[in-house]
Order: sequence, then C-alpha cells, then structure tokens
Amino acid sequence: MCRQIYHSSSGHGEEFVITNVSNIADAGSLHLDGVVSLASGGVGGWTLTFAAGSNDGGISVFELNDDGSLTNLFNLDDDGSLDLNALRDISFVESGGNAFLLADGREDQIDVLSIAADSTLTSDSTYLNPDRRKDIHLHRIKFG
Repeated sequence: MCRQIYHSSSGHGEEFVITNVSNIADAGSLHLDGVVSLASGGVGGWTLTFAAGSNDGGISVFELNDDGSLTNLFNLDDDGSLDLNALRDISFVESGGNAFLLADGREDQIDVLSIAADSTLTSDSTYLNPDRRKDIHLHRIKFG
C-alpha cells in the first residue's frame, strides 16, 4: 500500500490547492499496511510524523523534511506486551516537557509510549479496563 503526502496552500482570494509531494510504499520494517491513524509533533528539534499500521502491528516514525518528504527514523514492532496489532488511533501529547504517543488497540488497552529526542519509542505504561477491557479507548482524542 502506498501512502501519499500532500502540501496545501491558499491565500486571500486564491483557490485552495493541494499538491502531491511524496509517496511512501509499505516495505520491509515499515508499518504502513492499513494505516488507520497519523499523528505529528515536534521532538528534539525534529518535526515527527507517526503512522499506525493496523495490519502491520506497529508504528513507524518519520521526520517531515522541509520539502514535504518523509525520512523513516524508527519502527516499533508489537513484541506481545503492547496492543499494537489492530491499532485504532494514536495521539501525540506533550506534558511536563516530555513527549508521548498514546496508542489505542482493539483490545481496549491504551499504551503510553515515551518519545526520545532521537525519535525512538519506548513503552512507558499501559492502561486497560480490568472489567473485561471493553470500555476504554481513545476514539480520536486530539490534544493541543
């Protein structure tokens, strides 16, 4: 599956224009098969874009370059302790000078992933509903 990157521009009295700038095909260690959610944020001087691949069971981290292209920096696979298989949504959050990615999977579990200055993701904590894990999930919560 190919993911497309677009640039948009508009001005007063001008027509809104969207231009395709870059395409990325799912291959190798990337998690772009069945992308269900994208998030972005600034971390350590990088402008990062996160892609949640529902069918690939993981998250890919990209640097968004000035020309609109993406450079893959890191890929997080589900090692069994996370709920990254069949992801539903991800959200970028900053708190107390730290950056986090919240990942919501189909097992009604929210994984909180720390984002390091070098763009790597590590599991910080996991929240789940002990009552059969059926009620807790993000449903497109966006912060900021």
